[in-house]
Amino acid sequence: MYKELRILIVEDRPTDAELVERELHEAGIAFVSRRVETKETFLAELADFAPDIVLSDYMMPRFTGGEALELVKERFPSVPLIIVTGSMNEETAVECMKNGAADYLIKERLARLGPAVRAALENKRVREEKRRAEEGMRRSAREWRGTFDAMNDAICLLDLEGKIARCNVAMRDMLGKSWQEIIGRPCWELVHGSPGPIETCPCARMRETRRRESSILEANGRWLDVTADPLTDEAKRLTGAVHIICDITERRSAEQALRASEERYQRITEAITDYIYTVRVADGRAAETTHGPGCLAVTGYRANEFANNSFLWFRMVAAEDRPEVEEQARRILAGEDPPPIEHRIVHKNGTVRWVRNTFVPRRDKDGALVAYDGLIQDITERKRAEEALRESEAKYRTLVENIPQKVFMKDRDSKYLSVNESFARDLGVGPADIAGKTDYSFFPKDLADKYRADDQRIMESGQTDDLEEKYLQEGKETWVHTVKTPVRDENGRVVAVLGMFWDITERKRLEEERKNLEAQLRQQQKLESVGTLASGVAHEINNPINGIMNYAQLIADRMAPDDASREYAVEIIHETERVTAIVRNLLAFARQEKQQHSPARMADIVNATLSLIQSVMRHDQIALQVDVPEDLPKIKCRSQQIQQVLMNLLTNARDALNERYPGYDANKLMSITARTIEKEGARWVRTTVEDHGVGIAQEIRDRLFDPFFTTKSRDKGTGLGLSVSHGIVQEHGGELLVECEPAQYTRFHLDLPLDNGWSLDGSEADTAESGEG
Repeated sequence: MYKELRILIVEDRPTDAELVERELHEAGIAFVSRRVETKETFLAELADFAPDIVLSDYMMPRFTGGEALELVKERFPSVPLIIVTGSMNEETAVECMKNGAADYLIKERLARLGPAVRAALENKRVREEKRRAEEGMRRSAREWRGTFDAMNDAICLLDLEGKIARCNVAMRDMLGKSWQEIIGRPCWELVHGSPGPIETCPCARMRETRRRESSILEANGRWLDVTADPLTDEAKRLTGAVHIICDITERRSAEQALRASEERYQRITEAITDYIYTVRVADGRAAETTHGPGCLAVTGYRANEFANNSFLWFRMVAAEDRPEVEEQARRILAGEDPPPIEHRIVHKNGTVRWVRNTFVPRRDKDGALVAYDGLIQDITERKRAEEALRESEAKYRTLVENIPQKVFMKDRDSKYLSVNESFARDLGVGPADIAGKTDYSFFPKDLADKYRADDQRIMESGQTDDLEEKYLQEGKETWVHTVKTPVRDENGRVVAVLGMFWDITERKRLEEERKNLEAQLRQQQKLESVGTLASGVAHEINNPINGIMNYAQLIADRMAPDDASREYAVEIIHETERVTAIVRNLLAFARQEKQQHSPARMADIVNATLSLIQSVMRHDQIALQVDVPEDLPKIKCRSQQIQQVLMNLLTNARDALNERYPGYDANKLMSITARTIEKEGARWVRTTVEDHGVGIAQEIRDRLFDPFFTTKSRDKGTGLGLSVSHGIVQEHGGELLVECEPAQYTRFHLDLPLDNGWSLDGSEADTAESGEG
C-alpha cells in the first residue's frame, strides 16, 4: 500500500533499530530510514529527511520520546509518531496517546508494528481529507453569501406562513431594520405594515398556481416590482418562496458595497477521535476481538466491555448497515483486501454516529490470514458538514436558478466558471457548455473585447460596477442593467468577477413615454396660455377697431357723394372690416372649448388661415399661389382644427423656403390647391401644400409624425406640430401624406372624406367661425 516510506527512528541502540526495520520489512512495508539519538540530530533530520512517520524509543540517555513528540507536534504536526519502547506502564502510555502519539508498542511484541504504521498513515490521510472537506464547505459558503448579498434587488426566502427565513443585505437596508427585527416576521407586516397578506400579493397567487407570480405594488410611497417563485423539496412539495423586490421608483439604484453575512454553517472544530481494534482469526473465523483505548470516546463503551461481550460491536452497528459490515468481514476472511467502508453505529448514550472502518489484514509467513486490524474513525461531524454542504448548494442553486436575472462568474482570465440556467438559455446552450470558455465563443469580437475590458477593470480596481447600457442588436435597441463585483479569496485577493444583468428595455420605454407626456403637457399648457393671450388681445383690438369703423362711416355719411375725400373714408371702412375679419379668425383659432362638428367649405378654411399668415409670407418675400375652388363639396369637420393643420403645413413650408432662399428668389414659391378625388369608391377633398424648399431627407421621412421629432433648432420648433396635425387628421377619418424630391419640391396632401361618419350636433351657421364666409 505504502511505497518507499521515509521513517525516522529515534533509538540509542542500533540493534533495537535493526529489529524495528526487520519487523517492518516482514510486514511488507517498503521504506528508507535514518536513526538518531539526540535532540540536535533529530531536529536536523526532521527538516532534511522530511519523514512520513517517526518511531521513537521512550527513554534514552540524552533524549526522550516525550521530547520528540513535543517537537514533532510543534514543527510538523501532520507527521505521526509511534512510541516503541522496552517497557512502559499504562499511565505513561495513556499520557503519550493524549499528547498526540499515534500508538505505542512494546519491543517484545513488535508483530503489531506493521499494522500500527499503516493505521497511523491512514489516520493522517483521513485528517487531510477532513481538512479539504472543511475548506470546500467554507469556500461554498463564501460563494453563496457573496452571490446572495451582491444582488442589488431585495431578496428574501419565505416559509409557508409568509415569514422571512433569510434575506439579503439589500432587503435589510430597504426595510431599515436589523437582522433580529426581520428574521421570523411576516413579509406583509414589514413591507406594507398590514396585519395580513394584501390583496395583490404575488405570494398568495403563487401558492395556488405553483409558478412565478409578479405584481407592481406601491408601499410607503415607493413603487415596487415584486415577484414570488416557488421553493420545493425533492418530492416537489412546496416549502416556501423566493421573494424578489425591485425598487423601480428611481432610474438607477445606488451602488451597494458587499458586506459580510452571518455564517451559514458552523465550522467543524472537534478533532476526529479514532482507535484501532484487532480481530484474531482461527480456523477461518473471528476468534477474539480487542479494542484500543480510544473506543470509549467513539462508542461510549470501554475496552473491557468489548472483551466481555464478543457480540457487542456487531449489535452497535445500525441495523440498516449490518449487511454491508458482514459482507466486509466475509471478504476479509476469504482472503480479499476490501476498501474502507462508512457506516453508522449506535453510541452507548443512544445517539447515532458515523464511523469509517478501515481493514488491514495480517498474514503469517505462508500468507495465511491470522488476524486483521481495523481503524475506527469518528466521521459524524464530517457527515453533518457534507449534508449541510449539500443543503447549502441546493438552496444556492435553487435561488440562482429561480431569479429572472442572468448570473455568471468568471476567473481572472475572463473564463466562465459557472452560469445560471437563465444565462445559458439566452445563448441556446446548457451551463456546462459555457464553463471554461470566454465571451469570444458566444459574442461578436467588439462586444467580447468590451466585456473583457470591463472584467479586467473591475478585478484591478476591486470596485463594484453598476451601470445601464444601450445595445443595438439586429437594428433593435435594447437596454441592459449590469452589476459586476469582484470576488475575493480568504486573503482578500481578487480571484474572480461575479456578474448579473437583466433586460430593462421596457422600463426605459415607460420612462421615455413618461418624459414625453410631461413635455407634451408642458407644451399644451404653453399653447393654452398663448390661446388665452391671443383671445384677450383680439377682444381688446375689437373695441377701437369698431370705433374707427363707426367714425369713418359717420364721416362718409356727412360728405357729399362727389367729395374726393369721401373715397378715403370708404377705404378706412374697408381696411377696418379686413382687420375685423382677421380678429374674428384669430379668436376662432385661439378658442379652447370643444368644437362642434359642422359642414365647412375648404375655401373658407384656407382663406381664414391665410388671413393670419399672409403678412408674414409677404415679409419673407414668398409668392403664394392659391387654387381652391369655391364650389368644392362641404366636408364634416371641426374647422378650427383643420385650420390648425393648414397653419402648421404653411409654417413648415415657409421655414423650408427661407432655409433654401434667405432673400428674394423667383423660385421662392408656395402653392395651395384643393381638388376632389376618389378613394375606394368614396369622394374625398385633397388639399395640397407645395413648396420648393430644401426638402426632406429619405432617412427621416418615417419619423416625420413622431412626437417631439424635429430637424429645426430648439428656438424654432418643438417637434409636436406634425404629430398633432397627424392626430387631428386621423380623428377626422382622413390621411396626411407626403411626397418629396429633395431640392426640388415637397408636397403635403391633406385628404379628408366628405362623409366621415360624424353626426352633426351643431347648427350649420353660415359664418367664418364655422368655416363659411
